[in-house]
Amino acid sequence: MKKVKAMKNKKPFYGQEMKNLIIIMTFLSLVGIFAIIWTMWFSNADPRTNSIITVVSSVVILLSVVLIITGKWSSGTGKLKMRDKIIKEMELNGTEKILDIGCGRGLLAIGLAKKITTGSVIGADHWIGTFEYSNEKEQAIENAILESVSDKVRIEAADVTSLPYSDNEFDIVTSSLMLHHVKDWSKAMSELRRVLKPDGKLYIADIPYRSISKSLENSGLKVDKCKGIARLFFFKVYLIISIK
Repeated sequence: MKKVKAMKNKKPFYGQEMKNLIIIMTFLSLVGIFAIIWTMWFSNADPRTNSIITVVSSVVILLSVVLIITGKWSSGTGKLKMRDKIIKEMELNGTEKILDIGCGRGLLAIGLAKKITTGSVIGADHWIGTFEYSNEKEQAIENAILESVSDKVRIEAADVTSLPYSDNEFDIVTSSLMLHHVKDWSKAMSELRRVLKPDGKLYIADIPYRSISKSLENSGLKVDKCKGIARLFFFKVYLIISIK
């Protein structure tokens, strides 16, 4: 009973972007504050040295605060707004079979599942064993339960360069901020094209849009549209829509 109540009170968690950088900047801002206090009350250095330390520390604190606020916004409101824009572009009718590759903690896959009626969504990722990402699969499954779509979305492991799905299986394939981590774009694009149905659409949200667009065309996919949809952590994210 307590576990059920705890789940009801729990909110979905979709991760913190650039978590390590934010931790470092938080530490540096604390160091900067300590340095300013030290120069004001305890330093025996000459006034010029104290002034330099104070100015440098103030700049570090200011930059740290800006990065921390930007990171928090990007991981919360920014990611949610970007997801909603991607889904709006799809004009779903609710019957589609969709693959979201590189789903992470399930933000886009779960958003798509909310729009599906008789269709289905698979959220897949190449889960890795590092400390930062090791719990993402379990978190994605939990998020689907918390968002009441666990019956519409399936979370599973898959490598984009060797997808465990049939040819021409999906009406739509999506990928959000994943491809820039992939080393072999040629294999990835070939696999994404293979699992798409004829006239199926591929929606890729990422930063290096020119390189991705060229790679898509080299794989035989037609790039239909490319537009900026968000700015996360000072980087502009583009949505590239291509058709098989």
